[in-house]
Amino acid sequence: MPNLYFIQSGSNSGILRAVLAREEGSALLTGHVTDYIGRDFPKAAASNCALLRIFDDEADEAWRAGCYLFACDVMQIEQALREFWQAQAIVK
Repeated sequence: MPNLYFIQSGSNSGILRAVLAREEGSALLTGHVTDYIGRDFPKAAASNCALLRIFDDEADEAWRAGCYLFACDVMQIEQALREFWQAQAIVK
């Protein structure tokens, strides 16, 4: 399951924000600009950021294993995640 991390500026570790189902991770990746930054977790962040990590057993043609850095603000990712969860709750 993809892991969503929030990373503070200058930090070499992230705070695990959510363990996502594939459809949740896919919604975040398709709804926002990301940069694939490689298989390793970043050593330090230049600014506050959100990162989605895909593990080897989840990789396929659509997703490479590794880390995807979101180009937008952390709060935009938080809001998108909440909106996705609210929409799913309405559907069920």
